[in-house]
Amino acid sequence: MNRKSEAIKIQIERAKELLKEIPVHIEYSFYNTALNRIYYACFYGARALSISIDALPKTHTGILKTIHLHFVQKGILDTKFSKLLAKLLQLRSKADYDGSFNAEKDEVENLLAEAETFLDIVQTLTSDVNN
Repeated sequence: MNRKSEAIKIQIERAKELLKEIPVHIEYSFYNTALNRIYYACFYGARALSISIDALPKTHTGILKTIHLHFVQKGILDTKFSKLLAKLLQLRSKADYDGSFNAEKDEVENLLAEAETFLDIVQTLTSDVNN
């Protein structure tokens, strides 16, 4: 396995790891923590996509811009996923830094389902790089 493939594999494994812990946070009503984990699962997926095109921005917004420019605008990825990433970044920030913010269970569960779909697509899009 080459370096690029290994780097992509690591990002996808991190994302999958986070997906496994999110239901526990939801079960115990730790919705803000679940939002954080959903965001980072998607962030790692977005990093995997960025690595696949030899781009690795240094900031969270840079990753979002890269995904939009190289995947959404080219029709490879549906616009809803760049919107998902932007929404998750905003919600993660609120969940982590706004003491009065409380995520809702339904929204967290819906975002988790969208994140799982996004990560399935990431795996498909990066599978040829990993082979």
